[in-house]
Amino acid sequence: MGSEFSCIIKEAKVIASTLGILCLDGIEEAEAQCALLNSESLCDACFSSDSDIFLFGAKTVYREICLGDGGYVVCYDMDDIKKKLGLGQNSLIALALLLGSDYSQGVRGLRQERACELVKSIGENVILQKVASEGLAFAEKPKKSKKQVKPSVCSKKGTLPLVVMNGKNSEPEGLEQIKQVIDAFMNPKCHQADSNTVSRALAEFSFQRTKLQEICHQFFEWPPEKKDEYILPKVAERNLRRFAILQSKTTEVEVNLPLHKPEKCPVSEIIKTRKVQGRECFEVSWNDLEGLETSIVPADLVERACPEKIIEFKEKLAAKKKKPKPKQKQKESSSPTKSSSLAELRHCIRIML
Repeated sequence: MGSEFSCIIKEAKVIASTLGILCLDGIEEAEAQCALLNSESLCDACFSSDSDIFLFGAKTVYREICLGDGGYVVCYDMDDIKKKLGLGQNSLIALALLLGSDYSQGVRGLRQERACELVKSIGENVILQKVASEGLAFAEKPKKSKKQVKPSVCSKKGTLPLVVMNGKNSEPEGLEQIKQVIDAFMNPKCHQADSNTVSRALAEFSFQRTKLQEICHQFFEWPPEKKDEYILPKVAERNLRRFAILQSKTTEVEVNLPLHKPEKCPVSEIIKTRKVQGRECFEVSWNDLEGLETSIVPADLVERACPEKIIEFKEKLAAKKKKPKPKQKQKESSSPTKSSSLAELRHCIRIML
């Protein structure tokens, strides 16, 4: 409390609240809470530099976010890890015990390639049972005449033991420590998907435009126009994405959806089709968003959120094509008059000559 980092967190929460975002404080590990939300499809992905977020059950993880022109984000997906490496969550937990993590120093002298071979040979479904019942002795090289050292224990954040594999770990004390580490990854202390705390975090909170203008002016010296230009289109797209997600979660996930769920799609109507960096988009107008009349959003997002708007847009385009074109008829009807007038003028000139 009172540290520079704590002050940054407080400021971030204030900015988030003005953007209509509620912050969810984790009970213990932040990665565990994010992973649970991701595994329950309550968020698109997690942004974390800690690899153990996959051990907690995360499905999609973002890293190295680069903003600005040519911006990018590195995305890691658990499905890709399973297909390309043949490693699931259980296997990754076993590798963390063998190679070292926040809770284990690993087996000395064990290389990554050898550890992966061992874990794969045992299998995803039984690797944790084997480790919990037998310890990590199967991965250790046999030693001739060195004195066995009892596993030492230290704590991380005062919650779990750090298992130090200096000698045999198949003793009751070593096995108990290993079971605690496995349980920490498989059953972490965090807010459950159906809890009131998570339901409040999913709720629709109002975007405070005036307050955000004050904050942007204070921290960044942005005029209101610049803030609206940068932020309002993203707020509108965020609202549309949230609406699409809440629509799907009504039947897919058994959670207490917020009482103030939006009753209608944020999009008023589709104005025209656009293409941004090769991606199909729509220029749309918005309902009830002060300061922003139109912006461009991905077409697939509109299709997920309110497909009826696309149907209305296509019907309007079809109706326009069916309408007669009076301007062309006027040109066609006026062309004979122009030609006859020219003929009369030539005739008069001949008479005068």
